[in-house]
Amino acid sequence: MANEINEIGDVKVEVVAPDGLGYGTGSISLNDRLGLPAKDSEHVQELQLIKLENFIHSPDVLVRVDAVDPKIQLDDDGCGDGRGVNTTFVKNGDQLEHKSRSLHRAKIFGGGPVMAGASLLANESEVPSSVEALFLAGIDRLQAYEIDFGGHTDGHASEEKSGCGAIDNAPAIVRNAVTFQGEITDSLSALGVPTDGVESIFDSYRELSRRANTQTYAGQKVMHDIIGNQKVVKELAGGHREVAVILNDVSGYTVNQSKVRELSNDSLQVFAVDIWRLQNLARRLCPSDRTGEQKALQSMLIYTLATAATLTKGDLPVYRVSAEPAAVTA
Repeated sequence: MANEINEIGDVKVEVVAPDGLGYGTGSISLNDRLGLPAKDSEHVQELQLIKLENFIHSPDVLVRVDAVDPKIQLDDDGCGDGRGVNTTFVKNGDQLEHKSRSLHRAKIFGGGPVMAGASLLANESEVPSSVEALFLAGIDRLQAYEIDFGGHTDGHASEEKSGCGAIDNAPAIVRNAVTFQGEITDSLSALGVPTDGVESIFDSYRELSRRANTQTYAGQKVMHDIIGNQKVVKELAGGHREVAVILNDVSGYTVNQSKVRELSNDSLQVFAVDIWRLQNLARRLCPSDRTGEQKALQSMLIYTLATAATLTKGDLPVYRVSAEPAAVTA
């Protein structure tokens, strides 16, 4: 079911973690770039960050998800990767049909297949046999519930890679969910997410990590399944230059990542996670099951935070954008 278009009201921007999550093993780092010599092309200037901060606190930080007709929004999703789009395509028969432009859609790490897999990991009694099996089962579940989804690759993905870090690094992400269990649980609490019952979810991550340690894994197989299901896939361009993470609670809108690249001449990028899309998926994947819905959302956020801890050093500031409550008049 697609989303009806709603007008945006006033929004509130909070700095959830000004110095970052504080945990992470990845290579994407704001502090590292700040420490580079000024002549280095990857150096980040303080003035650039001030300009970015002002933008994040402006109404332009969000952009409406594009519509399939004047009243109904796109129901698919993509990854929160901050890079620009080189081309957009969908498989049509044996050929790839390239689209004339890239539309704004909801963004969650790895897209629907990864987050549907996280939902299954929290709610199924049996842990999947492999990470690949988890994501393919996620795709099957999305199809069964008629929930649209998408994905992305990039221009330099190798033969075994999909080009999406949340997919390609899945074994390490599952492992880091266990390694940083305490820190991730604290982050959930800081985001206002109930943490009751998360121990059993982490147990499922622990078992999947144990199995993944003895298996080979290729993210490209997951991407082939996404493409084979005639889903819209975007090929991203260039390298990672993310300097912040923005969590968005405003339904029907997403972070205006293209504007960030435009303002900085693509020297700065931001990760984006539409929390409302995760809530939407959790509800639709677990209809009439409030406990299952909560566990699904918890697991999706665990995977999201573990992805951030795998791709970054944990020093990217984290912002949260939410709708201001409507003013009450007497």
